Amino acid sequence: MNVTYIITIVSVLIIASMIMSGISYNRQQAMKRRKAKINRFKQQADELIGIISLLLKIDKEYGLICQLQNIVSSSLQAAHQLAPDDPLISSHCQTQSQRASLFNSGKRENKVNCYTTNDSELNQAMSLFTQLGKILDIYKNKGVLSAAKHQELSAHLQTLRVDLDINSNLYQADNFAVNGDITMYQMHLKQALEVLKKSTIESNEKHERIKFLSEMLTEVKKTNAVIGGQKLLKPQEATPKTDNKFKY
Repeated sequence: MNVTYIITIVSVLIIASMIMSGISYNRQQAMKRRKAKINRFKQQADELIGIISLLLKIDKEYGLICQLQNIVSSSLQAAHQLAPDDPLISSHCQTQSQRASLFNSGKRENKVNCYTTNDSELNQAMSLFTQLGKILDIYKNKGVLSAAKHQELSAHLQTLRVDLDINSNLYQADNFAVNGDITMYQMHLKQALEVLKKSTIESNEKHERIKFLSEMLTEVKKTNAVIGGQKLLKPQEATPKTDNKFKY
């Protein structure tokens, strides 16, 4: 075997090895990109599922909930297409698709109470609202939400934020009144009134609510006592115990 023949064989083997290495590297990179996409879709779904859990507790309407749940289903379906043999993704995808059908039909698994019971819960809810606002912006920029739908959902989100803030402070004020803590009662009543005054929603209802809460705050400052049996918020109905029909 002459030297030229040997060199040729070695060269072929080297080239073949390089080609195989290149193919293997490309496959590995493709698998990494595929896995990254799957994880991104799963993360998007998990992020929205957590926010939907909050909305189910406080939002009586279904527009925002359904929109987010449909995005969850779409994200998981995209992950399932990339990993059709993954049983966990397949099961998760099916479960969330069923939830989307449930919400679209106007059903949910829990009762709605548009208030939180303490400052920690309220702060956590407000943080999720801020996160959701950013998410809506992202999906609008991606073209998932139209400009009109984004504006509609953002306005609804702002209303939820204001209502939850007011309701939660009134709920706590009522609890402190029961416990005889007039100082904390006034503080939460004042906070609810300030949120209401700063809200951008203008209506006759808003002015009636401001008048009602202002009168309550003035009365407690004068007497240093809460009117017996007078509640600012009914936990069961989320409405004030007065003849007025507006809600908080």
